[in-house]
Amino acid sequence: MDNGIGTGPAVRLKEIREELSALAETKYAAFASGLLRKPGEETVSGSAARLLGVRLPILRKMAARLAKEDWIGNLKALESAGEEAAFEEIMLRGFLIGEVRIAPEKPCPEKKPLPAATACAARQIALEEAFALIRGFLPCIDNWSLCDSFCAGLKFAGKHREAVWAFLQPFFFSAKEYEVRFGVVMALDYFIEEEYLDRVLQRLQEVRHGACYVRMAVAWAVSVCYVRFPARTEKWMESCALDEDTFRRAVQKIRESRRVSPEEKERLKGMLWTEDRRGGRRG
Repeated sequence: MDNGIGTGPAVRLKEIREELSALAETKYAAFASGLLRKPGEETVSGSAARLLGVRLPILRKMAARLAKEDWIGNLKALESAGEEAAFEEIMLRGFLIGEVRIAPEKPCPEKKPLPAATACAARQIALEEAFALIRGFLPCIDNWSLCDSFCAGLKFAGKHREAVWAFLQPFFFSAKEYEVRFGVVMALDYFIEEEYLDRVLQRLQEVRHGACYVRMAVAWAVSVCYVRFPARTEKWMESCALDEDTFRRAVQKIRESRRVSPEEKERLKGMLWTEDRRGGRRG
């Protein structure tokens, strides 16, 4: 693929689509789209119905290359794809956002700040600009794969935890399914650590969205908390305000983990959801 420098979004998008088409595997498309069929659906919907069949490792490598060639140009091209973008086009856009480099708030006195055009070419933007890109991308997420892969690619979150944690807060209480899942999975990926554990557990039990993929994400996050901090998480589980379904899912996922001892699994088997947890039910 030509590096695209000097060409408009339409031309670049056409080139990206041609490359994706060449990389697509029909059998893999059928397999991968099947994993994205939602409960109660006979066929896949949304972006999953437009899945071409390009494997994720290939998409990640492609995104890294597109970022090096012309990060902002290729990002704008993918943004122009609109509502009918293929699954892989949306995924590429998310991966390109993850390729940003956050500019320091206070540049080293010995170094002059990069000119705006140079900084953009170098993928160096302010943290607030990265947050704006994320906000613009979230409406494109309509399945767990796009959500979770996007979260995993936002590596800068690990270097700016306090600001990112503050940014995430509204998403835990959103009315939109995948905004909530985004908040939960980001917490799972970057904040299950000593310093943030209590804050993460508090947010998990405050989630009120009842969608299946939200509940599954919360249960998954609780299981990871347990694996990393078993004593503190188990104590929290004894009185937490999770609803019954999510609580049972969390216990099940913990007991399925290979990192949990047989003795712990047997003990957790007897941990039951009780009526006094009703305050945590989702409305």
